[in-house]
Amino acid sequence: MSWETNQFYPIPKAGEKAKKLSEALIKSYSLTRIAYEVLGDDLLKNLEFSFVGANEDIIVQGERGLDLFLICVSPVHVVVGDKVVVTMDAPVLLGDKALIWPDSKRAATIRVPEDSEALVLKIPMGLFLREFTYAEINDASFSREKDIYSGLFQEIQKRLFSYIPLQKTQFEAINTSIININTKLISSHLDQEDDQEWPPEIWESTSSFVSSKFGFKGSGTLTAKTFKTSLHKHFEEKYPRSAYDCPDHEYPTKKQILWERWLNQTAHQIVKHLPPESLSFTIKKLQLFNPENYREKIENLIKVLGEHFINKTKTGKIKPSFFFTAGEHSNDFELQKFIKIFGKNYFLKYPERVLAKMAQTSAKIAAECENEFNAALAKMKDFKENTESLQVQETETKSGLSPKAITSNITQITRGFNNFNKNIAGGAGKTIPGEAHYISNVCPTLADLIKYASTKSIKDGIENSFFELADEFGMLQEPLTKDLLSSSLRIVNVLPGYKIPSDQLEMHYWFPISPRITFKRKDVYIEELQAGAILGGEGWNAGEEGDDDYGELHLALPEREKEGLVDQSHLLFVFPHRDLSKLDQEEESFTQNSYPWLVWIIQRHLLEIKNIGQKRSGLLDKCMYLEETMRLEEIAYDFEDGKVKLDAGKLLKISEFLKSLIQWTLPPSISNSGELAKAVNKYILEKYHNENPDASEAETKNDCYTQFRFLLSEMVRMVDTAEVEAEEEFAPMLPLVQHELLTVFKKEDFEEPEKLITFDGEAIKLKVDELFALKTKVDEKIGLFRTIMDILEPRLLQTRRERRRLEERYTIAASGQSGEEAEATQKKFIQDQIKKLEAILKEGKA
Repeated sequence: MSWETNQFYPIPKAGEKAKKLSEALIKSYSLTRIAYEVLGDDLLKNLEFSFVGANEDIIVQGERGLDLFLICVSPVHVVVGDKVVVTMDAPVLLGDKALIWPDSKRAATIRVPEDSEALVLKIPMGLFLREFTYAEINDASFSREKDIYSGLFQEIQKRLFSYIPLQKTQFEAINTSIININTKLISSHLDQEDDQEWPPEIWESTSSFVSSKFGFKGSGTLTAKTFKTSLHKHFEEKYPRSAYDCPDHEYPTKKQILWERWLNQTAHQIVKHLPPESLSFTIKKLQLFNPENYREKIENLIKVLGEHFINKTKTGKIKPSFFFTAGEHSNDFELQKFIKIFGKNYFLKYPERVLAKMAQTSAKIAAECENEFNAALAKMKDFKENTESLQVQETETKSGLSPKAITSNITQITRGFNNFNKNIAGGAGKTIPGEAHYISNVCPTLADLIKYASTKSIKDGIENSFFELADEFGMLQEPLTKDLLSSSLRIVNVLPGYKIPSDQLEMHYWFPISPRITFKRKDVYIEELQAGAILGGEGWNAGEEGDDDYGELHLALPEREKEGLVDQSHLLFVFPHRDLSKLDQEEESFTQNSYPWLVWIIQRHLLEIKNIGQKRSGLLDKCMYLEETMRLEEIAYDFEDGKVKLDAGKLLKISEFLKSLIQWTLPPSISNSGELAKAVNKYILEKYHNENPDASEAETKNDCYTQFRFLLSEMVRMVDTAEVEAEEEFAPMLPLVQHELLTVFKKEDFEEPEKLITFDGEAIKLKVDELFALKTKVDEKIGLFRTIMDILEPRLLQTRRERRRLEERYTIAASGQSGEEAEATQKKFIQDQIKKLEAILKEGKA
């Protein structure tokens, strides 16, 4: 049978195998599994599928409908009022809120993006869920709706309370993030001698801290102008070169890390003493969701139902507490137990309808509370991301060309190789099986491709595509010109599955242009390279033969996925810097042909070290925040449980804090952390009621719960004695590069070398023209370039690898915290079933 695009067809028409795979998918999601358990094969018989084309709508905002949609293949846009608010990846189940609020309109349009086609399963719940007001329907048959809504309620309640702890985690993460951001900012102020007009008592406490912590005995009171100079002089005296037991090349890193640690520890101390209004970042008005509000809503429902219906028995009113569990899950409502007892004890003319309606209403309450919780969590996440984005600004150039345009340009250039290869002996990438090498006479320039192109239109297409890509990836800029790029930048066309070995990276600079080219050590993945990234150079291996990495770093091309036109070749640009030694040594020729490349390569390395280094720093911060958050969260749980010991000093510190912040005096009888937590919570509620007599109970509980979590978090930090140290292997990269460059310039006996390099804390700029002007001969200029690159190339490689290590570390830490590993396994199972189903359905696609 032939399937037309944008038309829905019954799954059974696709065959028994498709039906079985669809059943597996239905059972993979809790909501649809509940429906299947109630409806059985009737649900499978009515499943439908469709291949929905680009820019087509699956769900339309404002329409009504009870259908669920499982988006199997293709991302989808969530569109509200003609604006794309988010893009969701497949697989994803959508439309569940319509089951809870059957009369509500769709809140958003679900649209297939441009250049995509979605495989969609439609689960027609509208065929099975009926209006309770239809008198002609037999009452007993509404047991179906009762079971579906009961199952839906249980699923939402389970989901709600499984994620409630995320509030505490996120709240701790925000506090930790803000403390770290303020610490970094103050550290920067100290390092730049920036006067923030702190009160004298701050400098007095700072003087006392550095004296006890670092043994600094400076004369006079410290100020913003004297702090760095005085402390750094003491630092140099305390840690001369002889104090570092390490090779010379490791000395700058270790020294820089230790100095950064001194600054951070001092800044952290200042953060503790500065009033909140003097800090750059503080927690704004955030409101957590208090789970007690959920219980209160359910209890009100029970109360209303008890008053509305007549009790058959003489046992009196039903007590809501009877239907809530105890202990850790004290707010969980046992709906099935309630329905059973209510149906038995009260007169109900249409029992199944009434009980089904109760189940639906309970599901509504659970869904409303879940929405409130999600809104609170979203606000916290937004706040955290916004503050962190201010801390780590990534300035990486964003792509102006679409992926489709880049692919089109690559295809156009690749066409030029057909005629070129007919005029040379063999092609690039065929010298050694499985390896691609740069060979000067078989790796063309743009001028070579144009020369052998068969028609003017092909020539124009190749030229336009080449310069579009060069401009996209920052190559078409001063000091480079179109003529220079056309004559000296080489183009390599590499077959799928090949690799660019380490010796080729060492001899030349390589720029991957095609997507999915990866950087590896042996067979271990390091990263997928961004198009236009620069790799290679003589410092690439950063070691001698026999080192662990020597000869093992390489670029890997993706394997061919299909026969035919897909992934037949991959494009890279190459600048063969080894050719510099072969160039005319005349100053004029060097200035025109080689010098612009040397300047651009230096600038490009500094830019990539900056951009990748910022990502690395951001990941390091995230790792440390996450690990510190998890540690503090564990202490908070122990604090509430009364397991944290409070000596007289800690109690005095907490007492002063609570008195200044909420005007509460700690009773002398309290010595246990659990008793303290309960007493603070009680006081906050009483104070809020007095100050806000008109506030609703739900608002009161949420606001007080939020304030309590904040106070608890601060008390935990007061009793926490651990110090989070900077990690020794991850020194700030740009200060190291600055130090190493200055060391080289001093060895070269350049006058006032500090004026040749500027570093504003975010980027390094070299006065390259002035640097090269200090050398008179061409070979001396090339030697200076090589000396600079001996610093930049290994540092760029180090930055790339450290970023990858931190990505892995963060992924492991995050999955350990949130249980993402199990979710990933489930998602893989779903994707496997979808892949099989898609293959079957595509066989009949028109």
